[in-house]
Amino acid sequence: MRKENSNRSRFWSVSLLCLPLALVTGESFAQMTVNTVGVCGTYDDIQDAIDALVVGDDTEIRIQGNSTYEENLLFPKTFDAGRVEMTGGWDCPFSTRDNDPTTTVIDGGEENAVARVRIDGGELLLKGFTVTNGQAEKGAGIQILLEGGARVELENLQVIGNQSISSGSVHGGGVSADIDGDEILEIRNLVAQQNLAISSNQAAVYGAGLSIMASGEARFTVENSQFDGNRIEKAGGDDALGGGVYLETEHSAQGRLLDSRIFNNTAIGDVRVASGLSIESSQSSVAVIERTGIMLNSAIGAAGGSQLRAMATDVSTITVRDSGIVQGESEGVYAYVIDSGQIHLTNLTAADHTDTGLHVAIYEFGDISLYNTISFGNLVDLEASAKLDDGANLIGVDPLFTDPKNLDYHLEPGSPAVDVGDNDPPGGLGVADFDGTPRIINGTVDIGMYEGISVIFGDGFESGDFRYWSTKVP
Repeated sequence: MRKENSNRSRFWSVSLLCLPLALVTGESFAQMTVNTVGVCGTYDDIQDAIDALVVGDDTEIRIQGNSTYEENLLFPKTFDAGRVEMTGGWDCPFSTRDNDPTTTVIDGGEENAVARVRIDGGELLLKGFTVTNGQAEKGAGIQILLEGGARVELENLQVIGNQSISSGSVHGGGVSADIDGDEILEIRNLVAQQNLAISSNQAAVYGAGLSIMASGEARFTVENSQFDGNRIEKAGGDDALGGGVYLETEHSAQGRLLDSRIFNNTAIGDVRVASGLSIESSQSSVAVIERTGIMLNSAIGAAGGSQLRAMATDVSTITVRDSGIVQGESEGVYAYVIDSGQIHLTNLTAADHTDTGLHVAIYEFGDISLYNTISFGNLVDLEASAKLDDGANLIGVDPLFTDPKNLDYHLEPGSPAVDVGDNDPPGGLGVADFDGTPRIINGTVDIGMYEGISVIFGDGFESGDFRYWSTKVP
Protein backbone atom coordinates (compact mmCIF):
# COMPACT_ATOMS: atom_id res chain seq x y z
CA MET A 1 0.00 0.00 0.00
CA ARG A 2 1.31 3.41 -1.00
CA LYS A 3 2.17 5.64 1.97
CA GLU A 4 0.94 9.19 2.38
CA ASN A 5 3.38 12.03 1.91
CA SER A 6 2.70 15.03 4.12
CA ASN A 7 5.84 16.77 2.89
CA ARG A 8 3.97 19.04 0.49
CA SER A 9 5.89 21.64 -1.50
CA ARG A 10 5.46 23.12 -4.93
CA PHE A 11 8.37 22.76 -7.33
CA TRP A 12 9.47 26.23 -6.38
CA SER A 13 8.78 27.51 -2.89
CA VAL A 14 10.96 30.34 -1.66
CA SER A 15 10.26 29.17 1.89
CA LEU A 16 12.52 26.17 1.27
CA LEU A 17 15.35 25.17 3.56
CA CYS A 18 17.77 27.30 1.58
CA LEU A 19 16.43 30.52 3.06
CA PRO A 20 17.84 31.53 6.45
CA LEU A 21 15.44 32.14 9.30
CA ALA A 22 15.30 35.43 11.21
CA LEU A 23 15.43 33.96 14.68
CA VAL A 24 16.95 35.49 17.78
CA THR A 25 18.97 32.75 19.41
CA GLY A 26 21.45 32.38 22.22
CA GLU A 27 24.50 30.29 21.34
CA SER A 28 27.02 28.57 23.53
CA PHE A 29 30.55 27.91 22.35
CA ALA A 30 33.42 25.88 23.67
CA GLN A 31 36.12 27.75 25.53
CA MET A 32 37.64 30.08 22.97
CA THR A 33 39.29 33.45 22.82
CA VAL A 34 36.56 35.98 21.97
CA ASN A 35 37.21 39.14 19.95
CA THR A 36 34.24 41.50 19.78
CA VAL A 37 33.63 44.04 16.99
CA GLY A 38 31.31 47.06 16.92
CA VAL A 39 30.32 50.09 18.93
CA CYS A 40 30.12 47.94 22.06
CA GLY A 41 33.10 45.76 21.17
CA THR A 42 36.84 45.71 21.74
CA TYR A 43 37.52 46.48 18.07
CA ASP A 44 35.87 49.04 15.81
CA ASP A 45 36.82 47.17 12.62
CA ILE A 46 36.51 43.50 11.72
CA GLN A 47 39.98 43.46 10.15
CA ASP A 48 41.52 44.60 13.45
CA ALA A 49 39.95 41.58 15.15
CA ILE A 50 41.31 39.31 12.40
CA ASP A 51 44.78 40.82 12.73
CA ALA A 52 44.70 40.09 16.46
CA LEU A 53 44.31 36.33 15.90
CA VAL A 54 46.96 34.14 17.48
CA VAL A 55 47.82 31.33 15.06
CA GLY A 56 47.03 27.97 16.62
CA ASP A 57 44.46 29.31 19.09
CA ASP A 58 40.72 28.75 18.80
CA THR A 59 39.13 32.19 18.44
CA GLU A 60 35.63 33.53 18.01
CA ILE A 61 35.04 36.89 16.34
CA ARG A 62 31.63 38.26 17.35
CA ILE A 63 30.35 41.08 15.13
CA GLN A 64 27.71 43.41 16.50
CA GLY A 65 24.48 43.37 14.49
CA ASN A 66 22.28 46.17 13.16
CA SER A 67 25.42 47.67 11.63
CA THR A 68 27.20 48.07 8.30
CA TYR A 69 30.98 47.66 8.18
CA GLU A 70 32.72 49.23 5.18
CA GLU A 71 35.73 46.95 4.87
CA ASN A 72 37.70 44.63 2.62
CA LEU A 73 38.74 41.69 4.76
CA LEU A 74 41.78 39.40 4.48
CA PHE A 75 42.38 36.13 6.28
CA PRO A 76 46.09 35.78 5.48
CA LYS A 77 48.19 32.82 4.39
CA THR A 78 50.07 33.01 7.69
CA PHE A 79 47.02 31.51 9.40
CA ASP A 80 47.74 27.77 9.23
CA ALA A 81 46.51 26.29 12.51
CA GLY A 82 43.65 26.60 14.99
CA ARG A 83 39.97 27.38 14.43
CA VAL A 84 38.26 30.74 13.89
CA GLU A 85 34.50 31.28 14.02
CA MET A 86 33.35 34.69 12.73
CA THR A 87 29.65 35.31 13.29
CA GLY A 88 27.37 38.30 12.81
CA GLY A 89 24.20 39.50 14.49
CA TRP A 90 25.37 39.90 18.08
CA ASP A 91 23.64 42.20 20.54
CA CYS A 92 25.46 44.90 22.50
CA PRO A 93 26.50 42.73 25.46
CA PHE A 94 27.58 40.06 22.92
CA SER A 95 25.54 37.44 24.77
CA THR A 96 22.92 36.52 22.15
CA ARG A 97 22.79 36.76 18.39
CA ASP A 98 20.14 37.25 15.72
CA ASN A 99 20.46 34.53 13.07
CA ASP A 100 19.14 36.86 10.33
CA PRO A 101 22.17 37.61 8.08
CA THR A 102 20.72 40.92 6.93
CA THR A 103 21.32 42.52 10.34
CA THR A 104 25.09 42.53 9.81
CA VAL A 105 26.38 43.90 6.50
CA ILE A 106 29.96 44.01 5.23
CA ASP A 107 30.22 46.48 2.33
CA GLY A 108 33.30 46.30 0.09
CA GLY A 109 32.82 49.77 -1.36
CA GLU A 110 33.66 48.53 -4.89
CA GLU A 111 37.35 48.59 -3.94
CA ASN A 112 38.22 44.88 -3.80
CA ALA A 113 36.72 41.55 -2.82
CA VAL A 114 34.71 41.95 0.37
CA ALA A 115 36.45 38.98 2.00
CA ARG A 116 39.60 37.18 0.85
CA VAL A 117 40.40 33.86 2.49
CA ARG A 118 43.99 32.79 1.86
CA ILE A 119 44.59 30.43 4.79
CA ASP A 120 47.22 27.69 4.62
CA GLY A 121 45.70 25.34 7.20
CA GLY A 122 43.42 25.31 10.21
CA GLU A 123 39.64 25.85 10.16
CA LEU A 124 37.48 28.90 9.45
CA LEU A 125 33.73 29.33 9.87
CA LEU A 126 31.96 32.42 8.45
CA LYS A 127 28.33 32.64 9.55
CA GLY A 128 25.34 34.96 9.71
CA PHE A 129 26.07 38.13 7.74
CA THR A 130 25.63 39.79 4.34
CA VAL A 131 28.46 40.49 1.90
CA THR A 132 27.83 43.19 -0.70
CA ASN A 133 29.31 45.76 -3.06
CA GLY A 134 32.59 43.95 -3.75
CA GLN A 135 34.46 44.39 -7.02
CA ALA A 136 37.36 42.21 -8.15
CA GLU A 137 38.55 40.02 -11.03
CA LYS A 138 37.35 36.90 -9.21
CA GLY A 139 35.22 36.21 -6.15
CA ALA A 140 34.12 39.80 -5.65
CA GLY A 141 32.02 38.81 -2.66
CA ILE A 142 34.09 36.05 -1.05
CA GLN A 143 37.34 34.86 -2.61
CA ILE A 144 38.74 31.57 -1.28
CA LEU A 145 42.16 30.06 -1.98
CA LEU A 146 43.04 27.19 0.31
CA GLU A 147 46.20 25.18 0.89
CA GLY A 148 47.73 23.00 3.60
CA GLY A 149 44.63 20.91 4.35
CA ALA A 150 42.57 23.94 5.39
CA ARG A 151 38.86 23.62 6.07
CA VAL A 152 36.38 26.46 5.43
CA GLU A 153 32.66 26.56 6.21
CA LEU A 154 30.26 29.21 4.91
CA GLU A 155 26.92 29.08 6.69
CA ASN A 156 23.80 31.26 6.55
CA LEU A 157 25.37 34.01 4.45
CA GLN A 158 23.89 36.38 1.88
CA VAL A 159 26.18 37.40 -0.98
CA ILE A 160 24.41 40.14 -2.91
CA GLY A 161 25.29 42.72 -5.54
CA ASN A 162 28.98 41.97 -6.12
CA GLN A 163 30.81 42.33 -9.46
CA SER A 164 33.73 40.40 -10.93
CA ILE A 165 34.81 42.24 -14.07
CA SER A 166 37.97 41.69 -16.12
CA SER A 167 39.36 41.70 -19.64
CA GLY A 168 40.63 38.18 -18.88
CA SER A 169 39.07 35.04 -17.44
CA VAL A 170 36.57 35.60 -14.61
CA HIS A 171 35.57 33.17 -11.85
CA GLY A 172 32.74 33.79 -9.41
CA GLY A 173 30.87 37.07 -9.19
CA GLY A 174 29.59 36.22 -5.72
CA VAL A 175 31.84 33.47 -4.34
CA SER A 176 34.96 31.97 -5.92
CA ALA A 177 36.83 29.01 -4.42
CA ASP A 178 40.02 27.30 -5.57
CA ILE A 179 40.88 24.22 -3.50
CA ASP A 180 43.83 22.06 -4.49
CA GLY A 181 45.09 19.28 -2.22
CA ASP A 182 43.22 17.76 0.70
CA GLU A 183 41.23 20.89 1.60
CA ILE A 184 37.54 20.83 2.51
CA LEU A 185 34.92 23.47 1.66
CA GLU A 186 31.40 23.25 3.06
CA ILE A 187 28.67 25.73 2.07
CA ARG A 188 25.26 25.66 3.73
CA ASN A 189 22.30 28.03 3.52
CA LEU A 190 24.00 30.45 1.16
CA VAL A 191 21.90 32.99 -0.75
CA ALA A 192 23.73 34.45 -3.78
CA GLN A 193 21.71 37.11 -5.59
CA GLN A 194 22.31 39.75 -8.25
CA ASN A 195 26.01 39.12 -8.63
CA LEU A 196 27.80 39.76 -11.94
CA ALA A 197 30.69 38.02 -13.68
CA ILE A 198 31.70 39.79 -16.90
CA SER A 199 34.67 39.48 -19.26
CA SER A 200 35.18 42.09 -21.94
CA ASN A 201 37.78 40.16 -23.92
CA GLN A 202 38.42 36.75 -25.50
CA ALA A 203 38.32 34.79 -22.23
CA ALA A 204 35.83 32.52 -20.51
CA VAL A 205 33.57 33.43 -17.60
CA TYR A 206 32.54 30.98 -14.88
CA GLY A 207 29.82 31.07 -12.21
CA ALA A 208 28.16 34.42 -11.57
CA GLY A 209 26.78 33.31 -8.21
CA LEU A 210 29.33 30.65 -7.24
CA SER A 211 32.43 29.13 -8.85
CA ILE A 212 34.29 26.19 -7.29
CA MET A 213 37.38 24.58 -8.80
CA ALA A 214 38.53 21.50 -6.88
CA SER A 215 41.54 19.34 -7.65
CA GLY A 216 43.89 16.89 -5.94
CA GLU A 217 42.05 15.19 -3.05
CA ALA A 218 39.89 18.23 -2.29
CA ARG A 219 36.24 17.86 -1.29
CA PHE A 220 33.33 20.30 -1.32
CA THR A 221 29.65 20.26 -0.43
CA VAL A 222 27.04 22.89 -1.29
CA GLU A 223 23.63 22.35 0.28
CA ASN A 224 20.36 24.12 1.03
CA SER A 225 21.49 27.12 -0.99
CA GLN A 226 19.83 29.53 -3.40
CA PHE A 227 21.23 31.24 -6.50
CA ASP A 228 18.96 33.73 -8.23
CA GLY A 229 19.13 36.83 -10.35
CA ASN A 230 22.86 36.49 -11.11
CA ARG A 231 24.30 37.28 -14.55
CA ILE A 232 27.31 35.98 -16.44
CA GLU A 233 28.36 37.75 -19.62
CA LYS A 234 31.00 37.13 -22.25
CA ALA A 235 31.53 39.84 -24.84
CA GLY A 236 31.93 37.46 -27.78
CA GLY A 237 34.26 34.63 -28.58
CA ASP A 238 34.33 32.28 -25.61
CA ASP A 239 32.38 30.48 -22.87
CA ALA A 240 29.79 31.79 -20.41
CA LEU A 241 29.36 28.82 -18.08
CA GLY A 242 27.08 28.99 -15.07
CA GLY A 243 24.76 31.97 -14.81
CA GLY A 244 24.08 30.67 -11.31
CA VAL A 245 26.78 28.11 -10.47
CA TYR A 246 29.96 26.65 -12.00
CA LEU A 247 31.55 23.52 -10.49
CA GLU A 248 34.73 21.78 -11.62
CA THR A 249 36.40 18.64 -10.25
CA GLU A 250 39.65 17.08 -11.41
CA HIS A 251 42.26 14.55 -10.27
CA SER A 252 40.57 12.70 -7.38
CA ALA A 253 38.45 15.58 -6.08
CA GLN A 254 34.86 15.01 -4.97
CA GLY A 255 32.01 17.53 -5.05
CA ARG A 256 28.33 17.53 -4.09
CA LEU A 257 25.47 19.97 -4.70
CA LEU A 258 22.21 19.06 -3.03
CA ASP A 259 18.86 20.44 -1.91
CA SER A 260 19.51 23.75 -3.68
CA ARG A 261 17.66 26.07 -6.06
CA ILE A 262 19.09 27.84 -9.14
CA PHE A 263 16.65 30.19 -10.86
CA ASN A 264 16.21 33.44 -12.79
CA ASN A 265 19.90 33.63 -13.70
CA THR A 266 21.18 34.81 -17.09
CA ALA A 267 24.12 33.75 -19.25
CA ILE A 268 25.16 35.79 -22.30
CA GLY A 269 27.67 34.35 -24.76
CA ASP A 270 28.16 32.92 -28.23
CA VAL A 271 30.06 29.63 -27.79
CA ARG A 272 29.38 27.32 -24.83
CA VAL A 273 26.65 28.79 -22.63
CA ALA A 274 25.02 27.46 -19.46
CA SER A 275 22.40 29.68 -17.86
CA GLY A 276 21.84 27.83 -14.57
CA LEU A 277 24.44 25.23 -13.58
CA SER A 278 27.58 24.11 -15.41
CA ILE A 279 29.59 21.18 -14.08
CA GLU A 280 32.79 19.68 -15.49
CA SER A 281 34.73 16.65 -14.24
CA SER A 282 37.99 15.11 -15.41
CA GLN A 283 40.57 12.46 -14.51
CA SER A 284 39.07 10.24 -11.76
CA SER A 285 37.02 12.87 -9.95
CA VAL A 286 33.40 12.46 -8.88
CA ALA A 287 30.56 15.01 -8.78
CA VAL A 288 26.99 14.47 -7.58
CA ILE A 289 23.94 16.72 -8.00
CA GLU A 290 20.86 15.73 -5.97
CA ARG A 291 17.42 17.17 -5.24
CA THR A 292 18.21 20.45 -6.95
CA GLY A 293 15.78 22.67 -8.84
CA ILE A 294 16.96 24.56 -11.91
CA MET A 295 14.37 26.80 -13.53
CA LEU A 296 13.56 30.00 -15.39
CA ASN A 297 17.17 30.66 -16.35
CA SER A 298 17.90 32.48 -19.62
CA ALA A 299 20.61 31.81 -22.22
CA ILE A 300 21.23 34.66 -24.62
CA GLY A 301 23.47 34.46 -27.68
CA ALA A 302 23.85 33.00 -31.15
CA ALA A 303 24.43 29.44 -29.89
CA GLY A 304 21.66 29.36 -27.30
CA GLY A 305 22.52 27.35 -24.20
CA SER A 306 21.28 24.98 -21.52
CA GLN A 307 20.01 25.40 -17.97
CA LEU A 308 22.14 22.43 -16.88
CA ARG A 309 25.36 21.59 -18.70
CA ALA A 310 27.40 18.55 -17.62
CA MET A 311 30.67 17.35 -19.16
CA ALA A 312 32.69 14.32 -17.99
CA THR A 313 36.08 13.37 -19.45
CA ASP A 314 38.77 10.75 -18.76
CA VAL A 315 37.35 8.28 -16.19
CA SER A 316 35.45 10.82 -14.11
CA THR A 317 31.80 10.46 -13.13
CA ILE A 318 28.92 12.92 -12.82
CA THR A 319 25.60 11.84 -11.29
CA VAL A 320 22.46 14.01 -11.49
CA ARG A 321 19.33 12.65 -9.86
CA ASP A 322 16.03 13.48 -8.16
CA SER A 323 16.07 16.96 -9.65
CA GLY A 324 13.90 19.21 -11.80
CA ILE A 325 15.01 21.29 -14.77
CA VAL A 326 12.03 23.26 -16.08
CA GLN A 327 10.88 26.33 -17.99
CA GLY A 328 14.19 27.55 -19.34
CA GLU A 329 14.73 29.82 -22.31
CA SER A 330 16.58 27.41 -24.64
CA GLU A 331 17.70 23.86 -23.71
CA GLY A 332 17.04 22.05 -20.47
CA VAL A 333 19.88 19.53 -20.03
CA TYR A 334 22.97 19.18 -22.21
CA ALA A 335 25.16 16.28 -21.08
CA TYR A 336 28.18 14.94 -22.91
CA VAL A 337 31.11 12.64 -22.28
CA ILE A 338 34.56 12.38 -23.84
CA ASP A 339 37.09 9.54 -23.62
CA SER A 340 35.81 7.23 -20.86
CA GLY A 341 33.78 9.72 -18.85
CA GLN A 342 30.47 8.68 -17.32
CA ILE A 343 27.27 10.62 -16.63
CA HIS A 344 24.25 9.13 -14.85
CA LEU A 345 20.93 10.97 -15.24
CA THR A 346 18.31 9.42 -12.98
CA ASN A 347 14.84 10.44 -11.83
CA LEU A 348 14.83 13.84 -13.50
CA THR A 349 11.96 15.99 -14.71
CA ALA A 350 12.87 18.09 -17.77
CA ALA A 351 9.84 20.07 -18.90
CA ASP A 352 8.57 23.12 -20.73
CA HIS A 353 11.69 24.44 -22.43
CA THR A 354 11.67 26.53 -25.58
CA ASP A 355 14.25 24.15 -27.10
CA THR A 356 15.36 20.57 -26.39
CA GLY A 357 14.51 19.14 -22.97
CA LEU A 358 17.24 16.49 -22.85
CA HIS A 359 20.28 16.57 -25.15
CA VAL A 360 22.91 13.88 -24.57
CA ALA A 361 26.02 13.27 -26.66
CA ILE A 362 28.67 10.55 -26.39
CA TYR A 363 32.12 10.91 -27.94
CA GLU A 364 34.62 8.07 -28.27
CA PHE A 365 34.28 5.64 -25.35
CA GLY A 366 32.17 7.53 -22.83
CA ASP A 367 28.90 6.35 -21.27
CA ILE A 368 25.69 8.19 -20.45
CA SER A 369 22.76 6.51 -18.71
CA LEU A 370 19.25 7.97 -18.66
CA TYR A 371 16.74 6.24 -16.38
CA ASN A 372 13.45 6.98 -14.63
CA THR A 373 13.24 10.40 -16.26
CA ILE A 374 10.37 12.49 -17.61
CA SER A 375 10.84 14.81 -20.59
CA PHE A 376 7.65 16.52 -21.72
CA GLY A 377 6.36 19.82 -23.05
CA ASN A 378 9.68 20.84 -24.63
CA LEU A 379 10.13 21.88 -28.26
CA VAL A 380 12.07 18.59 -28.65
CA ASP A 381 11.86 16.17 -25.73
CA LEU A 382 15.00 14.08 -26.39
CA GLU A 383 18.00 14.35 -28.67
CA ALA A 384 20.43 11.50 -28.00
CA SER A 385 23.37 9.54 -29.34
CA ALA A 386 22.66 5.99 -30.46
CA LYS A 387 24.95 4.67 -27.72
CA LEU A 388 22.78 6.08 -24.92
CA ASP A 389 22.00 3.56 -22.14
CA ASP A 390 18.38 4.27 -21.28
CA GLY A 391 15.45 2.63 -19.58
CA ALA A 392 12.12 3.25 -17.84
CA ASN A 393 11.79 6.81 -19.11
CA LEU A 394 8.66 8.76 -20.05
CA ILE A 395 9.56 10.80 -23.13
CA GLY A 396 6.95 12.88 -24.95
CA VAL A 397 4.07 11.31 -23.03
CA ASP A 398 1.87 13.45 -20.82
CA PRO A 399 2.81 12.54 -17.21
CA LEU A 400 -0.18 14.44 -15.78
CA PHE A 401 1.64 17.13 -13.86
CA THR A 402 -0.41 18.80 -11.14
CA ASP A 403 -0.07 22.47 -12.14
CA PRO A 404 2.98 23.23 -14.32
CA LYS A 405 1.82 26.79 -15.02
CA ASN A 406 2.39 27.45 -11.33
CA LEU A 407 5.58 25.37 -11.25
CA ASP A 408 4.01 22.36 -9.55
CA TYR A 409 5.41 19.21 -11.18
CA HIS A 410 3.97 16.64 -8.77
CA LEU A 411 2.08 13.79 -10.44
CA GLU A 412 -1.71 13.61 -10.60
CA PRO A 413 -3.75 10.42 -9.97
CA GLY A 414 -3.60 8.15 -13.01
CA SER A 415 -0.13 9.33 -14.03
CA PRO A 416 1.69 6.82 -16.27
CA ALA A 417 4.89 7.63 -14.33
CA VAL A 418 3.81 5.91 -11.09
CA ASP A 419 5.35 2.57 -10.06
CA VAL A 420 6.97 1.81 -13.43
CA GLY A 421 10.60 2.86 -12.93
CA ASP A 422 13.79 0.81 -12.70
CA ASN A 423 14.89 0.12 -9.12
CA ASP A 424 18.50 -0.60 -10.13
CA PRO A 425 19.62 2.04 -12.64
CA PRO A 426 23.31 2.64 -13.44
CA GLY A 427 24.75 4.80 -10.67
CA GLY A 428 21.98 3.77 -8.29
CA LEU A 429 18.87 5.47 -6.96
CA GLY A 430 18.93 8.44 -4.63
CA VAL A 431 17.70 7.94 -1.07
CA ALA A 432 14.93 10.53 -1.43
CA ASP A 433 12.93 12.38 -4.06
CA PHE A 434 12.89 16.16 -4.60
CA ASP A 435 10.59 16.61 -1.58
CA GLY A 436 12.75 14.45 0.67
CA THR A 437 10.26 11.56 0.53
CA PRO A 438 11.81 8.05 0.47
CA ARG A 439 12.60 7.23 -3.15
CA ILE A 440 10.73 3.89 -3.20
CA ILE A 441 7.43 3.61 -1.34
CA ASN A 442 5.33 0.97 -3.08
CA GLY A 443 7.95 -1.53 -4.18
CA THR A 444 8.78 0.10 -7.52
CA VAL A 445 10.25 3.55 -7.99
CA ASP A 446 8.24 6.23 -9.81
CA ILE A 447 9.54 8.11 -12.85
CA GLY A 448 10.55 11.75 -12.47
CA MET A 449 11.68 14.03 -9.66
CA TYR A 450 8.80 13.16 -7.31
CA GLU A 451 7.76 9.86 -5.74
CA GLY A 452 3.99 9.39 -5.77
CA ILE A 453 0.94 11.48 -6.58
CA SER A 454 -0.49 14.60 -5.01
CA VAL A 455 -3.91 15.14 -3.51
CA ILE A 456 -4.77 18.38 -1.71
CA PHE A 457 -6.74 18.27 1.50
CA GLY A 458 -8.25 21.05 3.57
CA ASP A 459 -7.62 20.93 7.31
CA GLY A 460 -8.50 22.74 10.50
CA PHE A 461 -12.19 23.30 9.89
CA GLU A 462 -12.80 23.14 13.62
CA SER A 463 -10.05 25.66 14.36
CA GLY A 464 -10.69 27.94 11.42
CA ASP A 465 -7.26 27.23 9.93
CA PHE A 466 -7.75 26.58 6.23
CA ARG A 467 -4.19 25.81 5.21
CA TYR A 468 -3.57 23.05 2.69
CA TRP A 469 -1.04 20.32 2.15
CA SER A 470 -0.43 17.46 -0.24
CA THR A 471 -0.10 13.78 0.45
CA LYS A 472 0.64 10.56 -1.38
CA VAL A 473 -2.18 8.04 -1.68
CA PRO A 474 -2.29 4.33 -2.53
